[in-house]
Amino acid sequence: MHTVHRIAVALVFLAVASARLAALPVDLTLSELRVARGFRQDSLTTLPDPIDPDWVRVRPTRGGRPLMIRDLGVRGAGPWRPLDLTPDPVQEWTLIWPFEADLGLLNASDPAVFLAHIGQGWELYLNGTLLRDELERTGGGELVRERSFRNVLVPIDKRALKQGTNILAIRIAGDPQNDRTGLNLSGPYLIDRYVRLRARTLEYPELMLAGVFFFFALYHILLFALRPAFKSYLAYGASTLSLAVYLVARSNVAVMAVGDSVIPRRIEYGALFIVVPLVVAFFDVVVRKKVSVFSWAYLGVAVALAAGAVFLQPEVFLYAWQLASVSAVIWVLVFDIGMPVAKSARAELAALDPKAFPGDRLIAFVRGAARSEGGQISITVLLAAAASIADILIVNSGGSPRFTRWAFLVLVLGTGAVLARGQALAVARTEALNASLGAKVEERTRELTEAAQAQRSLTGEVEKTNRNLVAASEASARDMAMAVAVQRGFLPVYPPTESEWDLAVEYRPVSGVSGDFYDFYIEEGRFEGLTIGDVSGHGIASGLISVLSRSVFERRFHECREESLAVLLERVNEELQEELAAVDNYLTCLVVRPAGERLEYVNAAHTEPIFRRAGSRTASVLAPKGADDYKGPPLGLEDIASTARQLSFRMDPGDVLLVYTDGLVEGKNARGELYGVDRLLASVGRAPERKITARTVLEGVMADFDAWSDPAKVADDLCAIVLVRK
Repeated sequence: MHTVHRIAVALVFLAVASARLAALPVDLTLSELRVARGFRQDSLTTLPDPIDPDWVRVRPTRGGRPLMIRDLGVRGAGPWRPLDLTPDPVQEWTLIWPFEADLGLLNASDPAVFLAHIGQGWELYLNGTLLRDELERTGGGELVRERSFRNVLVPIDKRALKQGTNILAIRIAGDPQNDRTGLNLSGPYLIDRYVRLRARTLEYPELMLAGVFFFFALYHILLFALRPAFKSYLAYGASTLSLAVYLVARSNVAVMAVGDSVIPRRIEYGALFIVVPLVVAFFDVVVRKKVSVFSWAYLGVAVALAAGAVFLQPEVFLYAWQLASVSAVIWVLVFDIGMPVAKSARAELAALDPKAFPGDRLIAFVRGAARSEGGQISITVLLAAAASIADILIVNSGGSPRFTRWAFLVLVLGTGAVLARGQALAVARTEALNASLGAKVEERTRELTEAAQAQRSLTGEVEKTNRNLVAASEASARDMAMAVAVQRGFLPVYPPTESEWDLAVEYRPVSGVSGDFYDFYIEEGRFEGLTIGDVSGHGIASGLISVLSRSVFERRFHECREESLAVLLERVNEELQEELAAVDNYLTCLVVRPAGERLEYVNAAHTEPIFRRAGSRTASVLAPKGADDYKGPPLGLEDIASTARQLSFRMDPGDVLLVYTDGLVEGKNARGELYGVDRLLASVGRAPERKITARTVLEGVMADFDAWSDPAKVADDLCAIVLVRK
């Protein structure tokens, strides 16, 4: 009987001890939290006076809301100012969390504290013993680096625990307006065995998802590099890459690698903000074959929000992004899914018998919807949208996202399947096309073989004709070279050398044979005059007429030495009218003749001479003032008499006269602008005053003309003669 009694007592003792030992875990959110501004080192081991006004008592939250400093009613820490986007100076606070340690906790071999979130800088104490230090401040009081973490697990030194009431104290430092200052998530905040809490800190699922997304992104970006025409690969790869970056950036691994949680957080927000517009752009390309204006605009808004989150307080931009994402979801559901599905379903129903049963019509509707790209991705889109909305509500209430990453995995797999199906269909169409092309190639090969035989015989005829054309072309080239040599043989190669006059000439045919001509008249070694002319048209006909005209001018000039130059032009015109009666060509000319200290000249519809006085740096057009009838008409026109008047002017030593054809002023530059008379006047005016020669003046003019004109734009012959009186 005594033995049974002792066994019963032992069993009761074991039951009570087991119950005591099984009291773990300790949920800190069930305890009252006390908060005070500044670091209260004296409160690390002793609970503050309940009536101390410096301490704010926060009722147990039971995991219902986050414990951000700005929301706790502490002096100098709130309320939140959404429109103030710049950070406030760093402040410090002390959080006291009393809890009861029973035998189960005291006897645990590996007690630890789990915090769902804590930031920005912090120190964790248990009964005055420092458990972990994540707080560094500069001499000015600013944080050296931010150390905000999710799912923090801190081992507890068992020696710091005591039976009964214990004090878990947190020293918090940060911006009081920042949502990361304090305990940003609603929970859990636990004390339990390390081995049990360890599972809450594992980030393998998120990192594995990031690896899957990165693989999909790299694969489709490589596909786009191989086939740039498939823009859907690029949009898909960019969106999945953003998802991978987002998952990695929000992990503790990224914070520990960088050392400052600000950088991963901003990368996290940037990737999160642009992933939705990239997904919308992908749907647009798949369904519409191009990116819509809405997607571009939404991407611009997302980039602007991401930039704001990088450089300013990011929380406001996160809420703005959440609102903007609603429009993106509506756009995808209406324009990328609803309208294409309805269009495909209507086409399927239109092919159905109007008397078909409702069940058949429903099947046709589903079949039509399933054939459209929008219908194929609709389920995954709806799932991702629902998960995103649910997680937005959870995050805004202080929790961590739970569903979005898995819903986006389904979305990535589903859309990847749509792309793969499209690629498979493209391959099938290509194979069918190749088979059809093979048959057509065989048929075409037979036709080409027959045509090749006919081509060979035709080639022989073409080669024979080509040889004849080459021979004719060579003969024509020889004739042209002979015509050029004959024409140049009639023109003086060098101007005459004379004691009273210095002359220089520049002659540039635009093609082999020129319509421009000139001649110098010499009598017993003395310069008697010159003629410069321009036959209308181009080519051999103009060249032949120029040779004829030069001979007529030479003969008539010597015959009319005692006559005025006006009479000379009348005689030349009469003779040319007879010679040119059968052609449509005519010519303009200018004849110059010295007469003592003066120069006489006559102009038949030719360009005006350019004149510059000795000692002057200004050139001018040589024309009588107040008279416009001194020029005669072109020569050689039937029934039109020459009416030109002879003019004269004084020519002193050092004076310069330039006569030219219109090809000099009609040269064009690459923009099609004419060289013009004004530039010609300026060029003559720039000629040097001392030791001036006809050659230096002419070389300066031609250098200026060549610098201005584009050789491809020169379309007329050019002739220019400079006279300088010695």
